[in-house]
Amino acid sequence: MQEKSGIPATAPVGLEEKAEDYLKNYDEIKESRQNWIAFLGAPGTGKTTQAALLAKLLIAKKLVPVRFYNAFNLTRQLIATRSRPAEYEAIFDEFERAPVVVLDDFLKILPASNSFEYANFKEAATRAIWARYDARKPLILTSQRTQKEFWNFDEALAGRVFEMCAGRVVEFGENSKNWRLEYREN
Repeated sequence: MQEKSGIPATAPVGLEEKAEDYLKNYDEIKESRQNWIAFLGAPGTGKTTQAALLAKLLIAKKLVPVRFYNAFNLTRQLIATRSRPAEYEAIFDEFERAPVVVLDDFLKILPASNSFEYANFKEAATRAIWARYDARKPLILTSQRTQKEFWNFDEALAGRVFEMCAGRVVEFGENSKNWRLEYREN
């Protein structure tokens, strides 16, 4: 999957192997308890590109419907509809039923931890993860947060994420190249 498939030559070790393995073994993976894959780390390094490529290949080669969610928009929508239970539950039903979900930029923007908004955000984010976890449905997750930051945010949530990934976590380190900076004018 190198370069022609969107994986940069400077990608983290294991990215190509884990993505190819996920695609190749998807039929078995989707039926297993651990059917998630996560791309974590620095911004601009290709996490969303990799998740979108994997989703595109699942659609094209495995004929699997994939639903793409921006995590910030999803949590905002959940918070906004919280007082309207039918709408709130409809969002979760759609999120939970999708055969495969890409959840992009999970935990990217966090409200101040001592705010009321933080409590609402944490509840919505946690419920989204638990919905996929309880449904045992595949999830492709991207986040600028590291594994350590997931654990610091919420141990129960982190435990579920990393249990479901079962070794399919690719971390883009601090020294990973930010590809967006190449397009910035000098």
